[in-house]
Amino acid sequence: AMVIVPVSDGVWVGCTGAPQASGHPEDRRAAAGLPPWRHEEFLGARGLLRRMLARYAPDAADAPLARHPSGRPALAGRPDIGVSLSHD
Repeated sequence: AMVIVPVSDGVWVGCTGAPQASGHPEDRRAAAGLPPWRHEEFLGARGLLRRMLARYAPDAADAPLARHPSGRPALAGRPDIGVSLSHD
């Protein structure tokens, strides 16, 4: 089950015990060639992000993920939405 916790106005933290892999074509392309353990982790984090976006910012749910010049992930064309992905 996915758990999403609002931590402040406009900030949510999500986690899941069994992540659903992202089916977004851009995410799948970005995961190609990763080692199996990293591939699963990569698509699981993006799957959770896509589900959170579908709930809280549906117009951004299909936006491609890009890299900000600082190296952190960002939604292409959506500088108004910050993204942070963490794995454990």
